[in-house]
Amino acid sequence: MKVSAIFFGLLMVFSSSAFGQNDAAVPNGNWKYLGGYTFVHIDENQRAFQCRIDRDMNVYFAVAKVTDRQVEWSPVRYFSIYGQEIDLSGQSWGKAAIEHRGRILFLNSVTPSGNSSERLELDPVATLPTICEHYLKISYE
Repeated sequence: MKVSAIFFGLLMVFSSSAFGQNDAAVPNGNWKYLGGYTFVHIDENQRAFQCRIDRDMNVYFAVAKVTDRQVEWSPVRYFSIYGQEIDLSGQSWGKAAIEHRGRILFLNSVTPSGNSSERLELDPVATLPTICEHYLKISYE
């Protein structure tokens, strides 16, 4: 009887994390998409910042508020490698659902046109690249 109670207790402890259940809140921190130079920062106020760096070192970024595990990105801002902002005429990354499973963060989104979807798998990183940190500082202005 005592052994089965201990086993049941251990099963409950490990099953809550081992099977990848979603946490109650989206954790703050820095995240990197392994398939490219896309970074996401979520702060303690549940604000999200996404920074994408292309091969020519140009930067695209947008911000959003995390509510109910959803984000709706603001219009994308684009800066050339020389720091010049270029108008993208309201281009948007649309809406995305956020999942947090273990140490992985997923962004599931449908393009604004509704023609395709994207699922980004992001791993935690200690810091954002310096160029993303720079734009993070001005992103909420």
